Amino acid sequence: MADTTDAAVLITDAQGLVVYHNSGFSRMFGWTLDEVRGQHGPTLLARQASEEFFASIRKELLAGRSVKVDELIISKEGRRHWCNLVCNPVMDPEGEWLYTISVLLDITRTKIYEVLNNRVLEAMARDLPLIEVLEMVCEEVEQIAPEISASILQVDDEGVLHPLASPSLPFSYSSQLDGVVIGPSVGSCGTAAWRKEPVLVTDIATDPLWADYKHLILPLGYRSCWSTPIMNKDSKVLGTFAFYYRESGPHVASAFHQQLVQACIYLCALAMEREQTRLRIRHLAYYDALTGLPNRSLLQASADQLLQQQHSESQSAAVLFIDLDRFKHVNDSLGHSGGDALLCAVADRIKGLLRHAGIAGRLSGDEFVMVLPHTDCEHIGLLIERVQSTLMQPLHLKDTAVDVSASIGVAVYPQDGHDIETLIHRADMAMYQAKKAGRGRFSFSVRK
Repeated sequence: MADTTDAAVLITDAQGLVVYHNSGFSRMFGWTLDEVRGQHGPTLLARQASEEFFASIRKELLAGRSVKVDELIISKEGRRHWCNLVCNPVMDPEGEWLYTISVLLDITRTKIYEVLNNRVLEAMARDLPLIEVLEMVCEEVEQIAPEISASILQVDDEGVLHPLASPSLPFSYSSQLDGVVIGPSVGSCGTAAWRKEPVLVTDIATDPLWADYKHLILPLGYRSCWSTPIMNKDSKVLGTFAFYYRESGPHVASAFHQQLVQACIYLCALAMEREQTRLRIRHLAYYDALTGLPNRSLLQASADQLLQQQHSESQSAAVLFIDLDRFKHVNDSLGHSGGDALLCAVADRIKGLLRHAGIAGRLSGDEFVMVLPHTDCEHIGLLIERVQSTLMQPLHLKDTAVDVSASIGVAVYPQDGHDIETLIHRADMAMYQAKKAGRGRFSFSVRK
């Protein structure tokens, strides 16, 4: 009768030595009765548990009371199972404890959800970085299933892979995946992201999906890889969750591993969507929504840091206040969409000018500010000519040629001020002087 149940039944004596177990115990944990008869059952199954844990259970059983507890049980192969453990003491007529009948039910799937949910949600509530949260997920999975190595990759909006978490894989391997574009034959992960469905490769050495990448992973001893896409509620691929195996066989993509994956990909998607939302909020708070340039708040904070560095190095810096000429005319003739397109084009040109050093931002309307380090008075004229030449290049909007020019006011640190607010104000005043002189001019701040 005991052998017909899926539950594991274990009988131990008063010293905790194994007397009997059913076939369900063998199926669940891998040991035959001959292998464990006479061994100390509690220590055999719960090797990680403390002496205090065993003592508390023994105290209850000695008193003739049943014990119910959820505990992590380690199988013969080292696999971890969360079990609901019910221990009932068997007493003789005098009340002496003779045996314990223990019934173990595998609740791994439920417990995985519970443990991972609690840990991930707690980590997110503590606002831990995304990488730390995902590393924790991988480590928890690898503790439950030590035969696998877990890996999480991010897929950006351009379909490019970026490693996020892989605690058991060498950094030298993960780093070589950074920047790989997903496709129909890009290993297990790149292909899973491309297909939007799980991809199982049981022989990396011969499978064509790994033809261009097997030389990276085979020397590390891995032979199989199973990857599942992580998708948001709109079916957009956010990343991949992969299990690497050192061998092929029944352990690869087993039902148990599928339970692990299902428990994890939801939490991974939740953490990754939350990070994207956090970044969007940060971007809205510190960047101009139209041009992508820093807004006034971020510009001032970044410029203050730059000026502090210039001060420590006894270097100068130039602050350029740029105002587009005849911007209202573009808005009136091409509409607001044309004006927005012009602002974005100018912003892109300004970003190009900052390829090597400096910061820039959009204040409002058609006003931009550039802060350029290591700029002395001797070279500032050449610098402004380069800026004006770049901004004045021909531009076509809505099939219409648009002449672009800008009036520029210049203030120099530290001669014209020691803080960014003062320097922007003086560069702004200089810009109005330039506008009075005509289009496409520049003017320096007048020092009193």
